[in-house]
Amino acid sequence: MKTKKYLLAGVLILSLSTPAIAQDDSYKAALNPIISAMEAAPNDPKAGKDLIKDYMKMYKKNEKALIALGNIYLAQHNYDEASKIANQVVNNKKMNGSEGYLLLGDIAALQDSIGNAGAAATQYQTAISLDPHNVQAYERYAKVYRHVNADVAVQKLEELRKVEPNYPVEATAAEIMLNDGKYAEALAWFDKAQLSNMSEDNFSFRMQRPCLLAMARRLPTTMQFTARRYVATSSSTSRSQTLRRQWRWTRKILSH
Repeated sequence: MKTKKYLLAGVLILSLSTPAIAQDDSYKAALNPIISAMEAAPNDPKAGKDLIKDYMKMYKKNEKALIALGNIYLAQHNYDEASKIANQVVNNKKMNGSEGYLLLGDIAALQDSIGNAGAAATQYQTAISLDPHNVQAYERYAKVYRHVNADVAVQKLEELRKVEPNYPVEATAAEIMLNDGKYAEALAWFDKAQLSNMSEDNFSFRMQRPCLLAMARRLPTTMQFTARRYVATSSSTSRSQTLRRQWRWTRKILSH
């Protein structure tokens, strides 16, 4: 897997539909022993077979529960089983299918080794068509398409803002540019962002916090400790004060 790939596997796997899993404690609890079984025997394709069979029977009508299991397979790089579950969802007329196409896009993104965004982007676009409020689909589309056409990637985020007015397009665009090592462009997008629409995660660019911390070393020695502190952690002050400080120090890091 190439380092400069249009979608980093680690970033994707860590973000796989975790909100969906957290929304339903019943299937979250049922997934735990399956995850444990897979982790205990990572090279055994039959690990947790009986548990999975019972899970599928119990949650066969629950789209989110099925996709959660598909994401676990994807995290194991078991693309065949992940695809089976995704297709089961999209072919079920009683289900919306948006999350299924999101999973198919994730599979295509992780399987691709040449940076061809077409297959993944097509699946993400279908997910958007089925659910115009599927935020992850817009974000994933933008991230896979950034190497093909950065302007088109940002346009997709602007489409999201039309249905989610408070979505921080500029922060995500900055994250995309930071992923590509385009620090000047990342800073330009970051400066356009509205503080009121951003959270602490935006100031660390989500999964890019280690990158920002490493970049902090370019600052003068007297500034490095404070910069790392405000990028890596929240302070005990009010939210608005914390965000302003993180904004200031993230900007300093990107501009050096």
